[in-house]
Amino acid sequence: VSAAENPLTAKQILQKMVHAMAVSDYQGTVVFLKNDKLEAMKYSHTVDQDREEERLVSLNSPQREIVRNSDEVRCFYKLTRQVIVDHRPYEHSFIVDVPKNLDDLDASYQFEVAGEEDIAMLPTYVVAIQPKDDYRYIRKIWVTKAQFLPMKAVVYDLSGVVLEQVVFTEIQVKKDKKQ
Repeated sequence: VSAAENPLTAKQILQKMVHAMAVSDYQGTVVFLKNDKLEAMKYSHTVDQDREEERLVSLNSPQREIVRNSDEVRCFYKLTRQVIVDHRPYEHSFIVDVPKNLDDLDASYQFEVAGEEDIAMLPTYVVAIQPKDDYRYIRKIWVTKAQFLPMKAVVYDLSGVVLEQVVFTEIQVKKDKKQ
């Protein structure tokens, strides 16, 4: 991909992603891979008067629903009716953890557009986030070209082994509330 075809830098793509995540309503099915466990969940993200809410509903046992807003994360287990609440401010998404100000990462990471791929039949930019030292993990984020939403995020160890991964298998985006 030449610079003329893709004028956006990796940082610009990530900044557009952070903004799109903050202002868009969207939902879909996501698959999480962590600690060698694979889990499929229904995901929804809504914004109402600048207040974000994320909701995950498990598709397999144990049946549970997890809701994140700026004040707390609440987990409700359907079978036992147990509710676990964590009252800390949560600013980062279940899907991808990127700070609002990417300049804070410049000392520790370098960013590059590593290519383009289709995820869930949608064209995406692949953004690589490489640590500048041996104390941080390598990350890649696949961001849709149309809405700049994250479709896939992978964390690798320094030897390239996948530690965790989240990927949308399908997504529906409602109209952005503001641009």
